[in-house]
Amino acid sequence: MNKSFKKKPPNGDMIVHVVPHTHWDREWYLSYQNFRIRLVRLMDRLQYLLENKNYPSFHFDGQTIILEDYLEIKPANKEILKKLITEEKIDVGPWYVMPDEFLVSGESIIRNLEMGLSMADEFGRGVKLGYLPDIFGHISQMPQLLQGFGIDNIVFWRGIDGGAEGTEQKSSEFIWQGADGSKLLANHLPIHAGYSNALSLPSAKEEMLERIKTELDKLTVRNTTKHLLLMNGTDHTMPEENLVEMVEWMNEHFEGFTFIHSTVDQYVQAVKGEAHREELQSLQGELRSTNYSPLGHHNFVLANVMSTRMYLKMQNERAQVMLERWAEPLSVWSSRIGGVDYPYELLRQSWKYLLQNHPHDSICGCSIDEVHDQNETRFEWSSEISTQLAYEAMHGISAQINTEGLDESAVPIHVFHTGLQDGEGMVEADILFPDGEEIRNLELRGIDGALIPSQVLESRKRAVAKHAYDHHPLIPYWQAAKVRFYMPYVPAQGYTTILARPTRRSKVWDNSLITRPRTMENEWIKVDIRSDGTFDLTDKHSGRVYPGQHTLEDGGDRGDGYVYSPPLYDEVFVGGGEECAISVIADTPDFAIIRISRSMLLPLSLTGDRNARTKEKNRVSVETEVTLLRHTRRVEIRTTVVNSVKDHRLRVLFPTNVQTDQSRAGSQFDVVKRKVFVQQPNDEVWVEDAPTTYPMHGFVDVSENGKGFALLSGDLTEYEICSDSARTLALTLLRSVGHLGSPDPLKINAGAGPALETPGSQCLRSMTYNYAIVIHEGISDSELVRQADAYRAGLRYYQGTPGKQGKLPVEACSFLRLTEGNLSLSALKRAEDGKGWIVRLYNPASEAQKAVLTFKDPIAQAAMTNLQERQSESIQHAGKHITVTFEPKQIRSIRFSFAGE
Repeated sequence: MNKSFKKKPPNGDMIVHVVPHTHWDREWYLSYQNFRIRLVRLMDRLQYLLENKNYPSFHFDGQTIILEDYLEIKPANKEILKKLITEEKIDVGPWYVMPDEFLVSGESIIRNLEMGLSMADEFGRGVKLGYLPDIFGHISQMPQLLQGFGIDNIVFWRGIDGGAEGTEQKSSEFIWQGADGSKLLANHLPIHAGYSNALSLPSAKEEMLERIKTELDKLTVRNTTKHLLLMNGTDHTMPEENLVEMVEWMNEHFEGFTFIHSTVDQYVQAVKGEAHREELQSLQGELRSTNYSPLGHHNFVLANVMSTRMYLKMQNERAQVMLERWAEPLSVWSSRIGGVDYPYELLRQSWKYLLQNHPHDSICGCSIDEVHDQNETRFEWSSEISTQLAYEAMHGISAQINTEGLDESAVPIHVFHTGLQDGEGMVEADILFPDGEEIRNLELRGIDGALIPSQVLESRKRAVAKHAYDHHPLIPYWQAAKVRFYMPYVPAQGYTTILARPTRRSKVWDNSLITRPRTMENEWIKVDIRSDGTFDLTDKHSGRVYPGQHTLEDGGDRGDGYVYSPPLYDEVFVGGGEECAISVIADTPDFAIIRISRSMLLPLSLTGDRNARTKEKNRVSVETEVTLLRHTRRVEIRTTVVNSVKDHRLRVLFPTNVQTDQSRAGSQFDVVKRKVFVQQPNDEVWVEDAPTTYPMHGFVDVSENGKGFALLSGDLTEYEICSDSARTLALTLLRSVGHLGSPDPLKINAGAGPALETPGSQCLRSMTYNYAIVIHEGISDSELVRQADAYRAGLRYYQGTPGKQGKLPVEACSFLRLTEGNLSLSALKRAEDGKGWIVRLYNPASEAQKAVLTFKDPIAQAAMTNLQERQSESIQHAGKHITVTFEPKQIRSIRFSFAGE
């Protein structure tokens, strides 16, 4: 027998934990319903084994949604499942679904854990196990998030084994330190096989003997304790029914090793009991490195899922914003002020639909077309619920606004903002007037009578389906006018009111932001549109010019849902586009918009051998609206691409001319710094190219010596800082590919998924993206996060009723504001147990911040809780104020209640 199998540790045998499990992709290369049929059969068989065949236990992948999916079909088996979970025969939790971490909001990760553990508790027991076996890298704040739910460990596979910069991770166990300093005991699954190193053990004894020998050899090289892990299972696998006998046989044939039928949780607890934490290697920050180890095999990081099926990422962003920034906060104030019930159950259902799209095979866009068609439906369902609840909440608040004494010929428009600091921004409002009143133009004024520059976009008679609490609950005809205007001030977590009045004459403005036919400028920024559709920016304070912005770049892509891979012979088209038409579409003292209509003549697809792009071409239209506002340094951009060709990647380029070797980008509860220059793996260890593109959550920025160039966007999720002399910032608009797993990728050693054709991932559709440029002379992490959040959330409005009595002032009102500190809001909602309210904040900065929250009404109680809202510690509060200190990168939840509640 191999010598490595005769060595005994000082305190006895090596303990080999044999864990039967399945990794359950809810949807992937088959649709959800097809996989659910497998799930039902697996669960039926598992229950039989656990109850009748002395089968000790089974690890069910850390997701509780499988309980919902199964019991929807077999509700009569709920008590059996509860019994097996309570008796520790089935391990579930802590997740509701196992999410991709980079493509979803930080708040959604918290709700995911809360929902998963809550559901597990309903079934008797949830394991406090940071189980993330197959996620494509890990965010820097995951240690703090897990610890906020009482989880002090993580078990994972991808995203580590760097080695490129002296950070090679050498053992199975190490300490992972998050952005705020939170520490987890990390258990790294085998590099070569992840969660499948004991998959499908052969029944032939000699073959099984060699197989186990090989695996133990690999495990003993990396372990720091006497505990080893054999994972018996993989994606969608049934339990091996003779595993109990196999474990007994192993114990008879391996000297120095004791094999036990175990669970992942039992393994982690055993390692925790023996690991010498002070001796373990410590790593910090996000874990998103590609593989640099010769044992890498399929340990890919798969970076380009950030840009696959970009339409899904945009739908997710808009659904998250509607829930987190509008439906929940407004429902808090509506239930407080309007006396209506907080719609907890409806909000939770909206969250469920949203979270069901967050598994990595779903939100990443790397599944078959049927899966992503159903994702779009779930996003629609989530958004329909949250949008309606936000509307109802604005109605409840507006019903309490005192509009007595206003001119009843004018319509009051209440404009809302849900940030913690005062906001500003553009609004497009559909204003309704009784049928028969012809609308030629509109005049908008503040309550003080000041004229608000506006632009009427449309006026027509149309039917409007209104709501039962409105004056006309049926479907009457109205005169509808769509108007665009800029609000320079809306109070924090509150509203302001303006008045809309029909007029016959068009307003001629005395001044304008348009200074030449293709130029617009305000106090800070000048925008010069070139004849090819690109534009130059001038920072009027410093005199710096940023030429050639918004250049289009299009190259071929023979990759797949996971990987960008250009063809052997690529043709890259770079420039402003062809057939460029430039038009001014808004010209007011407060805002100006120039539309740039371009097209690119691009190859239809890859050639038949996929080595080049075809000679045949088609036009792809790219329409961009560039907006300049009087009162901000922000240049807003809305781009619509009508994609009509295949197998390509389209990006927009921004030459920043900021000479830096790193970028900083928004991440979940953090601002992360990443290097421009990337070291690639050598041939001996290569399994995939190290990515030069990165995820962004809200913004990306390059800064150096008081010179900065930032891009804000919630819609777009992938960027690259090119290593050219201009440090060009490339923002990916779309990747158009035709396979789930490419049959012939060049940037990875094998397809990461089956080579199924997925025509839907060619993205032959129209897509509209929103992003903005901020030229600055040095801006803090906290301020960047604040600006990005405010831009993503925007403003919303509700059409009120004149002549109403109410207890709220008509001019403006703030229900909550941050009067000290520059923290960011993650959530404002009802507490999960219904006792009070929760405001969740975080500090993006690298230094501590004292924060003061000021409410409209007096506070009765205030306490700090963990993220699960289970622990509580009183904090300072007086009258309408709560004072608390946030350490660097810290996330904190505050439970509060008002006097009289």
